[in-house]
Parts: sequence; C-alpha cells; structure tokens
Amino acid sequence: MKKIGTISKKIILLNETTLGSVGKTNNQIIKNFTEIGIKILEADFGFAWWKFSSADEYQLAYKSPTTPYNPPLPKKRAGNYIALKTKKPYFDHVKEEHLRSFIIIPIWHGKYVYGNLVLSYKKPHKFTADEITLAQAIGNSAAQAITIHRLLGEQIFLEQQRTKMEFMANATHELRTPLAIMRGNIDLALMDKKNLKVAWGALSAVNSEVNILSDILKDLSLLTSGQKAKNLVKNFPVNLSSLLARTVVRTKILAKKKSIRIELKQRATRVFVEGDEQYLEEKLFLNIIKNAITYGKEGGHIWIELGKNTDFAIVKISADGIGIAKKELPKIFGR
Repeated sequence: MKKIGTISKKIILLNETTLGSVGKTNNQIIKNFTEIGIKILEADFGFAWWKFSSADEYQLAYKSPTTPYNPPLPKKRAGNYIALKTKKPYFDHVKEEHLRSFIIIPIWHGKYVYGNLVLSYKKPHKFTADEITLAQAIGNSAAQAITIHRLLGEQIFLEQQRTKMEFMANATHELRTPLAIMRGNIDLALMDKKNLKVAWGALSAVNSEVNILSDILKDLSLLTSGQKAKNLVKNFPVNLSSLLARTVVRTKILAKKKSIRIELKQRATRVFVEGDEQYLEEKLFLNIIKNAITYGKEGGHIWIELGKNTDFAIVKISADGIGIAKKELPKIFGR
C-alpha cells in the first residue's frame, strides 16, 4: 500500500471523501469511508457493521477485498460495546490468525448510533497520537456524510408528499368543472324529454366529460403510484383555434344558467403552439372561463380573442363581471 504523507494530506483526503459522498447511497458511503480509513491509517483490511434503521440488528454492510475472513458478529461486551458506549475509537491488540491489532471506530450522530468501522492490522501496530486523532476524524466525517444523506432523503420524501398533496388538491378542483358540465347537460336532457336531438346532444356532451374525468383520474393514479409527474405532461403541436372553440362549447351549458353570452373572435386561424392539449384546456382556459362564469353577472358577457404575432400566440379573455381585487392580482398564478 502506498503511504500518504503528512497528517494534513490525510485530512484533505478525508474531507474530499466527505464531499464526494453527497448524493451517494448508504452502501456507497460506508464503502468509501471503510476504504479511506484503511488508506489513511495504513491498515491491512477493514469492514463495517451497520444499523440501517433503529430497529435493525447490526449487519455486515461492507468488507474490503483484502479481508481474509468473514467477520463474526460483534460481541456485546467486547471492544464494540466499549466503543459504542464511550462513542470514541477503541484500540486493541490480539493474537489471532489474521490480525494482531485493530481499531473500532463508532459512527454516531446525536443519540443515534449508525454503526462502526473496524480497521485491522495483520502485524502488531503501535497507534500514535496522530492516528488516534485521525480515527476520531474518520468517525466524525462518516457520521456527517450519513446524516446529510438521511436529511436529504427526508427532504426529498417531504417534497414528493407535498407535490402529491398539491396535485390531489388541483385534481379535486378540476373534477368540479366536468361534473358541473355533466349535471347541466343531464338537466337539459331531462327538461326536454320529447326532443331526441337535444337529448342526444346532451348525452354526447356528458360522454365527452366522462372521458375528461377519466384522464384526470388517470393522472392522479399515476402520481399516487409513485411515477414522476413530468411523465404526465406531453408536448405536441396544439391547434388553439379548435381547442378554444371546443372549450367554449363545453362551458356554454354553465353560462346558460346565468344567461351569460360567450363570444369567440378568432383574428387568426390555425394557430399552433407546442404543449399538452389536455393541460392547456383543463388547467388554463377552462379554469379561466369557468371563473368568469362563476363571478359573472346575470345576463353578462365573456369575450375571447385569439390572435398571433411573429413569436407568440395571443389569447385574451375578458368579462364584465366583478373582476379581481387589485390586492389579489399577485396571487393569480398560484394554485
């Protein structure tokens, strides 16, 4: 084994291992610190006993390729017990077939003990003051890397939960509109029982809304099953002209109840953008138009204009309802 020079070089190497452990798995971190411990303290081989959760028994998490035997479980009253109790490296000498000296370095943070590293020497080894200091530094650095790893894991988990909760809240909100449209069309069909054309049109509209509800529920089930939300959004060329025309047809049944007239003026035809057609319709245009109906006045008016310039498609939606209070305007792009 090539020897490392001064203690400062060893500390630098240890710090590099700590930094390099960010983003690694538990097993990779344990392996890295076992190997760097062997290198820094010039041991012959090493292994790590670990508790992957507080309920786990100690298990062999890693042993170096140079380890000449399968390490036995640590004894409760032996050096392992002393190292964990004192939370300091334990140094000892034995006369066994494969080793004469060894160090047990406990890895702990706060009240929680993660495990320990065992670094072994085939020949008797006299431990210097610098090596005692380095052993403590290895334990502290390993504990720091594992703690950061676990905190990052908890943060990612909490972020995933927050995303799921937001998505479910959005989905609950979005389910209301198709249901309201379905109810309106069913009411229309029931009111005019003799006119089959009206009933057929209403049932056709209900069928379309059922398909939309199915898509929303599919998105919800994908997210709650653990798949990434980015897989739900698909970008394709979208014809805004036909999308807006379809959205107006869908919302007319809601507007009719308040005698609100929706007028679509297309200053340009065949306006295409890259996007997800379902998301543009459900999360953007349908949401805005439904709000305009909800907060519109009886017998009111909603105007929708579609145009374009060299770089952009332009959609303008206006209404003669109560409007939005000035202090609320900064919040309009929130959930």
